[in-house]
This record gives sequence, structure tokens and C-alpha cells, in this order.
Amino acid sequence: MSKILDNLSRTLGSTKTLDTLSKSSDFILAIFVISILMMLIFPVSPHVIDVLIAINLTASITILFVSLYIQKAVHLSVFPSLLLLTTLYRLGVNISSTRQILLQANAGKIIFAFGNFVVQGNYIVGGVIFLIITVVQFIVVVKGAERVSEVAARFTLDAMPGKQMSIDADLRSGVIDTQQARLLRLSLNKESHLYGAMDGAMKFIKGDAIAGIVITIINIIGGLIIGTTKRGMTIGDAAQLYSLLSIGDGLVSQIPSIMIAIASGIVTTRVSSEKKDDHLGKDITEQLLRQPKAFMISSGALFLMATIPGFPVTPFLLIGLIMATIGFIVFLTQKKAKAKLATGVGAIEDVEGHAVISGGSEDYALTLPAILELGTDLSALIKKDKKGLSFIDKMIPKMRHALYQDLGVRFPGVHVRTDSPTLGVDEYLIYLNEVPMLKGKVLIHYLLTNENEETLKRYNLPYTKTKSVLGLPTLWIEEKHKAILDKAKIKYWMPLEVVILHLSKFYRQYSSEFIGIQEIRAILEFIEKSYPDLIKEVTRLVPLQKLTDIFKRLVQEQVSIKDLRTILEALSEWAQTEKDVVLLTEYVRSSLKRYISYKYSLGQTVLSVYLLDPEIEDMVRGSIKQTSAGSYLALDPDSVQMILHSMRSTIVPTPPGGQPPVLLTAIDVRRFVRKLIEGEFPDLAVVSFQEIVPEIRIQPLGRIQLS
Repeated sequence: MSKILDNLSRTLGSTKTLDTLSKSSDFILAIFVISILMMLIFPVSPHVIDVLIAINLTASITILFVSLYIQKAVHLSVFPSLLLLTTLYRLGVNISSTRQILLQANAGKIIFAFGNFVVQGNYIVGGVIFLIITVVQFIVVVKGAERVSEVAARFTLDAMPGKQMSIDADLRSGVIDTQQARLLRLSLNKESHLYGAMDGAMKFIKGDAIAGIVITIINIIGGLIIGTTKRGMTIGDAAQLYSLLSIGDGLVSQIPSIMIAIASGIVTTRVSSEKKDDHLGKDITEQLLRQPKAFMISSGALFLMATIPGFPVTPFLLIGLIMATIGFIVFLTQKKAKAKLATGVGAIEDVEGHAVISGGSEDYALTLPAILELGTDLSALIKKDKKGLSFIDKMIPKMRHALYQDLGVRFPGVHVRTDSPTLGVDEYLIYLNEVPMLKGKVLIHYLLTNENEETLKRYNLPYTKTKSVLGLPTLWIEEKHKAILDKAKIKYWMPLEVVILHLSKFYRQYSSEFIGIQEIRAILEFIEKSYPDLIKEVTRLVPLQKLTDIFKRLVQEQVSIKDLRTILEALSEWAQTEKDVVLLTEYVRSSLKRYISYKYSLGQTVLSVYLLDPEIEDMVRGSIKQTSAGSYLALDPDSVQMILHSMRSTIVPTPPGGQPPVLLTAIDVRRFVRKLIEGEFPDLAVVSFQEIVPEIRIQPLGRIQLS
């Protein structure tokens, strides 16, 4: 027996069987339509009517459950046609059963059983139940689904031009390719046809409900006439027999009809979901269980109802206990999830981007953008407070917020790995996309200060000098001298604060690595709410890849992209005539001159600058090569070394707290000069004359010249 079942399952489940059914589907559909027409014309025996009714019930149940499991309405785009076919089929069965009821007073066992079960000797009750089912279907379900279909059709058709333009814009920007755009257009076309057809298809169900009532009345009246005149029955016997059969016939027609009406309501009210395993039941459960307080309050209301005199106590108490239990379980589950998120064991980062701490090195399927790995002694400094947050948890969000305010970049959270077996006890390592980039070392139980050695000697403070990392101060003082530092108002950092400081410099240094097409797309979607026409114009002129490149170039030189409107206004103006990314970036910088002037002058009216000799500018200008991919600097190594040597001998260190000077150049060579010197002078900003507002007075500190 098991072998027979296995062979049957392999045969039915094979691809060949499915292909055969798919190829024969048009033939099966043609037979189905012809069968409906035959039912309208030729009489059908009661046994066949039983089979037809069973098929009707099966089809209705199947369609109802298919509608429950689809992710979006377009996944059942044949639904309007299904409504037409099932309605015609039900009417065909109705006509066949009516013919048998009136001719033979016998329409099969199913109709008789339905009528007998519902009526149960009381024909008034049976008639009322039939009317209630019909009214519920007609007024509640069908009317609501019809209205939803009308509104959905109107809004879908109104939104079509905007969706079409969005697809075209994504295609121009390179977010999607031609094949994806074609599929999206087909999906959009299918969606518009579906909702347009559903608006009319709902009339089938509405008409079916009305037809069911009319057919039932005809069956009863016709049965009374035929029973009394042709069959010699009394009015009472005729009314009893034909009422039973008519109500049974009406029910076996209306029950599948109401299931189809419910399915149509589900399809038209279904909100699209992109998750493959989503269905209506899952969505309802997930969304209701997000609010445990609602279950708790509902249970309290039920307990109060149980105290009302005359109300049955048991049902209210029982349901109240069930609601309270559900609410309590959901509350505990959410609390555990939040606690796990706070500790971060096995997680990447929490929703708000707080630091996430793991107990050791683990392998991750996803590449983490930023990782901080700590030695054992540094890990021991991480202590959690009553809320389960450590110093790292509190400081990293503050640091990221400060960086956003300064650069306009939403930096990702940091994954913190503790107790590293490969690092020294007081060392830390910062990773970029899981590639080690910056390594540092702190002195545990010491404080770091940026004061010079003379000041520390004046206060008789012993210090330890270590190697500089990223230009950070390198004088360490023991913790026991903290009171002296406070009294002298000398600024200092604790070991973990030093790590955070280094991490912020890491974010600044590699800020362009955290900006890509996805991030720029999110920025555009955000600002589009306020400036839709501006976004439309910019995306028309500048492809998304070029736009991303421009933003990357800005943050590479620590220019904030927070003033999005000014940046995009500049691009909408200059991108009509200029296509070179380097020059477009320079024009954007010029439009941000007020911000740049304020940034480098520290809010003062004087800007300290080093001037670049015209001879060097001409040398750089003559070495710029233009290609189809863009422009680049092709300066010979000897000239590069001469320029750098002149800069070393001219530029002097900035005193602590002083205004950092900038290098002032012409706009057309500014970017190339910056590229030339960034390896040796990473913190020296290079600005053009066009980036300085007239209110700022330039104070030259020296001139970079070859002689």
C-alpha cells in the first residue's frame, strides 16, 4: 500500500504532471464554460446536482483560503474573472435545481439535507435565517467590498502616472536596470487592470445576492402553484415541501456566494507586503500582539463586566483570564527581546544604533560597517548601569549625533567585541567593513591630556609620553593626580573616552565610506517630502551614481552635507551645462561658501590662510588631464616633492586653541592641490577664493612658492 501511495505522490507531484495540467488549462476552461451553458438549457438529474453543488462549495472554500494567503492583490490578478465564472456557475446550478424542484419536487440530497437541517420543523425560523444570511451578504460584505473596490480603483489609477515616473527616474539614475524596469511596468499595468476590473466585478456578487432571493421566492410561489394544481397536494403540504427545498436551495447557493464575497473583500482590502512568507493571518497576529497593554486593559474591562448584576460571570472571567495571559506573555517576550538587544549578545546593533557588546569573536554572515575590538583590561572598564547601558552605550550615540550635526552623515552603529584574544590587554582595534584599519593603545588607570609638557611640569605632574595616533595628544597622567588636573582646569580624557575620541576621528577620516547609493536614495526620499519639484529636477539632470560621488567628495574634505537644499539647488543650476563631477562638486562648494567661511574662521571675521604661488597653480593647471572618465592630475614626482618641501618649510604648527589655517587656491585647481597634499597634510583644508564670503578678511600667514 505504501508503495502505491509513494508512486501516486511522485506522479502527481512531478513537474511533468503540472506542465500537462498547465497546457490543458485552456481546454478545461472551455469545457467548464460549455458545461455552464448546458446547465442553463438541459435538465440535470438530482445526483449530478449533488456533485455540482459539492464542486461549488469546494471552489468557494479554495478561493477564500487562497485570498487569505496571498501577499498582495496582484498575486491573484485573475480574481475578477474568477468572480464572473463562479457567479455564472452558481446561477447555472440554481437554474438546474429550480427546474428539478418544480418538475420533480426533488433536487438532490444536499439541498434536502440543508433545508431540513436549517428549518428543523419551523419554516418561519428557516426563512428568517435565510433572509439574515442574504442581508448580511448583500448589505454588509458586498456593499463594503464594492465601496473599497471603487476607492482602490480610483486611487490606483490616479497614482499610476507618479509610479510610472518613479520607475523612469530609477532607471535613469541606475538604481534598476532595463529588465527590472520592464517587470515593474508590467506589475503596475497588472495592478491597474486588477483594480479597474474589480470595481465592475463586484456587481456580479451584488447581482448574485439579489438573484438568490428572487429565485427562492419563485421556487416557493411556483412550488405552491404546481403542488396544489398538478400534484393534488394541500396548501399546507405544498408549503412545507417547497419551502424546505427552496430554503435548502437558497442556502447551498448563498453560502458559497458569501464565501466568495468575503474573499473579494479580503483581496481588495489587502495591504501589499514584500515579505515572501507574509499572509493575512500572520500580519493580523503580529500587528495585534505589538500592543500587550491593549490586551491587559481589555481583560480588566471584561472583569468589570463580570460584576454587572445579571451578567453570566463564567464567560467574562474565562475570556478575561485568556486576554490577560496573552497580554502578560507578549509583555514578557518584548521585555526579553529588549534586554537581549541591550546586551547585544549575538546581535549586530540595536534599532537606535547604540553600541552592541558581544562576549567574544564570532563569525557573521553580514559585513559589519564598523567594529570596535577591545583588549581584556579595556573590556573590564565597561560596566552597565541599572538600565543595562554601559559608558560605551551612552557615548557612541552622542558621538554619532554630534558627527551628524557636523557633517550631515548618518553613521551606522558600532559593534563592540570584548576580551579579544589577539590584542594586548590595553589595546583596541577599529575595523571598517570587517577590515582592520586603525589600532590604538591606552594606559589603564591613566588620563590623557592635550596640554604641553611645560604646563604639566609647572604643576609638578609626572607624565608618560606615547606614540601619537591620528594626531591625538599623547601625554598620560596617573588617575591619582585627577584632583590637581581639575583644580588647574586642565582638560583630560579617561581611557574609554580616548577610544571614543579615536573612533570619532575614524568616522571622520573614512566618512565617504559610509555614503553610498542606498544612503543617497534615503536622503532624496526624505527631502522629497518638502521639496518634490527640486528632487524631480535634480534626479532628471544628475544620475544617482554621480550624485553619490559628489556627496562623497564633499564629506571627504569634511564639508557638511546637512544643508541639502542649498546643495541640490546648486546642482539643479549647474548640472544643466556641466557634467564633470569634479567641477560640479566645486560649484556646490561655492554655493556653501557661507558655511565654509564660518567653519574655517571659527565664526570670526578673520581667516588665516597660506597662499599658493601662481607659478605652482599654473604648474598644477597644466598637468590636469581630461579623459572620458573624468579629470586627473599627472604631475611628475620631482615637481610634487618640490611643492611638498616648500609647504614643509612654510607651514608652522597651530598653537592649541588657535584657528587652524587653510590653503587658498584658484577654484579650477583646488581639488587637485588637495589630492596632492592630503597624504602629508591631511588636516590642512584647501579652499578656493569663491568659497570665502566678502565679509571675511583674509590674513596671509605665508606663501607657498618654489623658489
